[in-house]
Amino acid sequence: MPFVSVERLSDEPIFLVRFSGIVTRDDTISAYSATAQLWSDDLVRTGSHVITIVEDNPGDFASIIAVLQVSAEMDVLLHDIMQHVTQYHVSDRSMAQLYANARRLPQFGGREVSMFHALDDAIAAARQNIASRVQSSNSVSSQLV
Repeated sequence: MPFVSVERLSDEPIFLVRFSGIVTRDDTISAYSATAQLWSDDLVRTGSHVITIVEDNPGDFASIIAVLQVSAEMDVLLHDIMQHVTQYHVSDRSMAQLYANARRLPQFGGREVSMFHALDDAIAAARQNIASRVQSSNSVSSQLV
């Protein structure tokens, strides 16, 4: 089964979603569901930073389209959570780049998905985004006081 796991990175609002092999609609739904179960309201301030790691996926066009369609459907279904989620993708496959580019299109959710070749780079980007979001949140809070 391609969907492997979702794990939280220590005490940070960073979640690693691992896939191995060809990713299907069902795998995508399982990953979204597992990630949603880890949601808590304290993640509104920092955001939830989901790094998807895809390994050993030969990827074909039809499976990418199916995953794009279900990703857009899950974004709508989980809108209250997804508005606080930043997505990152780690893979060196050209089909992964196609996925990231297509996710920007309205019919596939209109979401930005940052691509990385190395997990460490994706984690560093997530940490930078967290710091920026918290700083912005603190700035707004201090202006309200």
